[in-house]
Amino acid sequence: MGHHLDRGLDAGPNEAATTVLIDAGHLVVPSSGAVLADQRVLIEGQRILAIGPDLDAPPEAERIDLSDAWLLPGLIDCHTHLCFGVRPIRSDRQRELEASVLTYTASNSTAWRALQGAHNARAMLRAGFTTVRDLGNAGAWADSALARAIEEGLVPGPTMICSGKALTPSGGQYASGIVPPERPGLVGIDWTVADTRERMLAAMRENVAHGAKLIKVIVDDQRCGYTRDELAFVVEHARDAGLAVAAHCVTDAGTRRAALAGVSSIEHAVEASRETLELVRDHGVVLVGTELSQGYLEAAGAPPDHARELHEQVITRLRHAIELGVEMAFGSDIMSDIPGRDRGQLALTILDSYVEVGLAPLRAISMLTRDAAKLLGLDDDRGDLRVGLRADLVATSRDPLQDIRALRELRLVMQGGRVLALARRPP
Repeated sequence: MGHHLDRGLDAGPNEAATTVLIDAGHLVVPSSGAVLADQRVLIEGQRILAIGPDLDAPPEAERIDLSDAWLLPGLIDCHTHLCFGVRPIRSDRQRELEASVLTYTASNSTAWRALQGAHNARAMLRAGFTTVRDLGNAGAWADSALARAIEEGLVPGPTMICSGKALTPSGGQYASGIVPPERPGLVGIDWTVADTRERMLAAMRENVAHGAKLIKVIVDDQRCGYTRDELAFVVEHARDAGLAVAAHCVTDAGTRRAALAGVSSIEHAVEASRETLELVRDHGVVLVGTELSQGYLEAAGAPPDHARELHEQVITRLRHAIELGVEMAFGSDIMSDIPGRDRGQLALTILDSYVEVGLAPLRAISMLTRDAAKLLGLDDDRGDLRVGLRADLVATSRDPLQDIRALRELRLVMQGGRVLALARRPP
């Protein structure tokens, strides 16, 4: 947090929320772009009851002095993998990288991965992420178990919107062929192989039965990836069930197929051309770009030259998306455990990429809050600062509109009206 904490995340996930009055020096409202000075925010239970300069509160209300800080909605990460974490491996060879993933998935039980997820969830909440969209790689639905544990107050963590096991063509995301086709069970640890429409529908139903709130598809990691018609089939049946579809895409062709099929979001789109990004924009598809910083890529094991090449590719795509006005939401896609840095800290390294391309801080804040909430279908509940919304809030010590990296220096984390972390005012 950068300051001495008055309380911690153990300050009661099971405790009832109370009345809180916050004195905010600066209130950042993502929907309007306004920054309101010297405001008060009155919170009753889990909701924002009133906002204004002259509010009062009952004598028993907790009062929080943030008159020297900037108050924003809680952060939202639209692409996490909380129940997954490989150790860094120094390599730029696809087969060796996939071997480390295979070793991890084959040697760690679902129970262990749920515990690992609980550790990561706590770190994400401490970093200000009050909601996440978790896109699988969680064994036998450890993500859904973790989401339930958080919802029921057993462990601290952000609200989780989970996909369960992603649908994939034969081979999964092991594009190097490291898993022989005669051993599909190895792929099935983290993905569901669905090569027919019947199997696709069965996989979607299985995910929903385990608590999934959206469907994820792996479009093009294999040379023989999903067709546009197959993707449209998934979208149609997911929509009938009230579910969005997130499409993992790497190639330009795969990104085009997914956009034309009508998916809700495209993840990564590393190789997408300007023309394809225009198509993404015109079809109203949200890009969750997961622009990993070069520093993170190197820490995760990529040799410097390879890390630079990968980073430049996503940075170029990010610049094109900004120029073309593509709708975007924040996603981190952190999957490596880096010694000395927790999952929340690593998620915020994405901000370095935003600064590198000159992304306007207000746009970045919106991607982390309002735009992310809209993608998750939660914009009537959170992601902004207005009366009636859920009181998921963070406060920064420095102005995030001058430097978005101020989000790494939080003074407050509040979730559903509960103060989870609060730093004293600096002397």
